[in-house]
Amino acid sequence: MFVIDGNNSLKRVAMLGGRHVGDVRIFNDSDYYLSSEFVNQYANEVKKSAPPSGPSNNPTLTEPDKDDGTLISSPDNAGDPTDGVPHNAPHTPCAENWKAAANESNKKMWAIFDETAWYDYESHANNANFRAKYPLAVIAKALDVLMPGFLIAYDIGCILEGTIDRSSLGKLFRERGCRCCVNAFHGYSHNFSCQVHHHPNIIEGMGLEDLETLERVFSASNQVASVTRYMSKYRRRVFINLFFRQWDEDKYANLASMLYNNYKQALRIINVDGPELKHVKETFEVQEGDLERWRLEQKEYFLALGQEPEGHALKIAYVERLRELHDAE
Repeated sequence: MFVIDGNNSLKRVAMLGGRHVGDVRIFNDSDYYLSSEFVNQYANEVKKSAPPSGPSNNPTLTEPDKDDGTLISSPDNAGDPTDGVPHNAPHTPCAENWKAAANESNKKMWAIFDETAWYDYESHANNANFRAKYPLAVIAKALDVLMPGFLIAYDIGCILEGTIDRSSLGKLFRERGCRCCVNAFHGYSHNFSCQVHHHPNIIEGMGLEDLETLERVFSASNQVASVTRYMSKYRRRVFINLFFRQWDEDKYANLASMLYNNYKQALRIINVDGPELKHVKETFEVQEGDLERWRLEQKEYFLALGQEPEGHALKIAYVERLRELHDAE
């Protein structure tokens, strides 16, 4: 399993007033970066979708904000990770909420920034913010280097899975038995019909992993932001590369302790929580099969929630006809 996300704290200010950049070197001496050429292969996989007809409470990504400054918007028709899914898809509310949050962030993203974000392991988001090509490029690389059957966690993993399915990566993604889910913390902000499918709590084999790894990474990498804001592209990449090399070295040095502590935690859960769960099941006469059956029933219930059963509609129509007959008599 691996996680992906975007971070816009490491913005870099563009040269203003027609000034020339003295340092024109290109930093390629790192395996943390995906090249622009590789990322741009997926630039046209997802087109920006038109907003659904009718009034909406959520502004679109292209809505200008006259009071807050110039909104950075894509100069082309590139879509974001939610645009590959039809508006009538089951988890559309998740996409709408994400778009609204992204729009609020973009409103405060003044046009003085040349590089506004980095995505996962630093695919540059040059004045593009959260375009679909960035997660698709990361996934393409993962399909090339990782074993089949991997799981991807993303804040809107529920929507991203549909976007991948409709991209050129969809066929290989399905053949490899891969899937997406939401992070444990962010997942609780999704509606429950989404959670019963994509929250890690209901995915067998997830264990105790919360999938919020990049939130911890960003918390540390933000320390680099203040010194890279006015750097050249080359030096900014060098500093970010140095940060992650140190990060990896620290994590590798702590690997044995991490595995040992996780092993102790797993033993405690098995030896302490296991007997307690068994006692509760015996007390309420609950079998293992009941838990699985209840889980499936809950999923079916939330899928159908808000949809009037056909039988109910016929009963209501029958009563209405009886009333009309009574009034006619």
